[in-house]
Amino acid sequence: MKINRENITLMSDTEMLFIPVGDIHHNDLKRCDRVRLKRLMDWCERERDNGKVIRLIGMGDYLDTFSASERRALRGTLHESTEEWIERKTTEDLVELSEVLMPMRAHWVGFIEGNHTTIVKQSAEWLHDIFQKPNFGDSCMYQFRFSGTDLVFNVFAHHGRNTGSTWGSKIGARSRAHQVWPDAHLVCMGHDHAKFACPEVGLGMSAEGEMLQHKTYLIGTGSFLKGYTEWGSYVERGLYNPVDLGVVITRIKVEDRDGALRLDYHVSV
Repeated sequence: MKINRENITLMSDTEMLFIPVGDIHHNDLKRCDRVRLKRLMDWCERERDNGKVIRLIGMGDYLDTFSASERRALRGTLHESTEEWIERKTTEDLVELSEVLMPMRAHWVGFIEGNHTTIVKQSAEWLHDIFQKPNFGDSCMYQFRFSGTDLVFNVFAHHGRNTGSTWGSKIGARSRAHQVWPDAHLVCMGHDHAKFACPEVGLGMSAEGEMLQHKTYLIGTGSFLKGYTEWGSYVERGLYNPVDLGVVITRIKVEDRDGALRLDYHVSV
């Protein structure tokens, strides 16, 4: 678990966009929606140039490489030269992906590792080397602190795990993850390629005895991998649910409401 904090200057007329990007599988040339990914990066550039504060986080499975079970099966079975060839090819693929992500280099907060990675050096390590941004490993707690206020925005992010085929199981997995950091405003998980946002609300009490409400969005961070294509896939063979491709975007503003500063945040799917 990596813990990071960042100070953000957010004026009252400025909006911040937080965007988890994962399950890209960029080197699957038949099924990765590369056009959609490039379109997202172009849109982020335009929003940045229009004065928005943009922050992105990598959620894992950047390439369609070895899964955890494949890595276990191959461990100790490959010659050094084979491992070196695999690493060279993986590096080439990650460099190609990085060229797409690079225009927003300053706006990535870091990269989480996924289920699909390489044998010797993990994908998040490579991206750390290329972007000089943190390698978060399996999960992270990331806190945005807004300068000139006592307001914070908390994000818990984890690549995710198998959650079952029903929407209830997908939401339930993220609700359980919410217990890791109850004060999180966003709980972001991928892996199952589900794309959704579900609010979960808790209550508290202020020192003055007033009831407080804390809203957490449980986020399925989506993907860029087409499940149903003319070439077929494990998705079609397993009769998994089709998913909506792309990302989930959280819009955050600092509002002055009746003389008190508060965070206003909403999610677009």
